[in-house]
Amino acid sequence: AAAAAAAPAAAPATEGAANSNNAPVLGRERTVSRRPQATPGWFMKMGRMVGFSAQQRRYLVLKGNQILYFKTFDGARPSDQKGAIKLTRDTTIEQKGTRIYIHTPDRTWDITAATQKVADEWTNALQAVVKTV
Repeated sequence: AAAAAAAPAAAPATEGAANSNNAPVLGRERTVSRRPQATPGWFMKMGRMVGFSAQQRRYLVLKGNQILYFKTFDGARPSDQKGAIKLTRDTTIEQKGTRIYIHTPDRTWDITAATQKVADEWTNALQAVVKTV
């Protein structure tokens, strides 16, 4: 009996570009971003009102070059967006303990993380964003 022909080994999956046959094009794999990540979570944000300022609890999400902040989070996703902080090359990030100061041309934002670890993670991620904007 003739031996069955061995099936060719499957090519490893890539996330690169594909040709018209949907086969991966070698040497054009997408590089994975090594930008530090910032885990979404609760922060205290200093509010700004004429003649009055108070801390407000806000759920922060870093998305691209913006920090989106929300009033509520139902356990699945944030809702009731209150605003956004746009990060540009002109933005500087300063950290003092668990407090992070985000200096933009228009305003200095003052947010406080729950822990030093979270503050460090966010500071590193924000600084990385500012360098690449």
